[in-house]
Amino acid sequence: MLNLPGLGPVLTFLGMGIVFCFIMLIICISLLCKILRILDRAKDTKIVQKTEPAQAPAAVQVKNTAIIAAITAAVTEYRRTNS
Repeated sequence: MLNLPGLGPVLTFLGMGIVFCFIMLIICISLLCKILRILDRAKDTKIVQKTEPAQAPAAVQVKNTAIIAAITAAVTEYRRTNS
């Protein structure tokens, strides 16, 4: 037969221990997140360089303009017929 009055304190401390471990896990994860953000910022400041973005050749820009115009026309036609 089970000794229920003697089992109460055991279950109480077991439950408190599980909750304590869970809270410690949350604290460790949040601290690790903060540390990684600090390290990431430090790495980003070392990597940042001021360079000009590469310009695409004129032929590519003309193709992009034509593609953008075609997409715009298709969206306009779709909106006109389906609204």
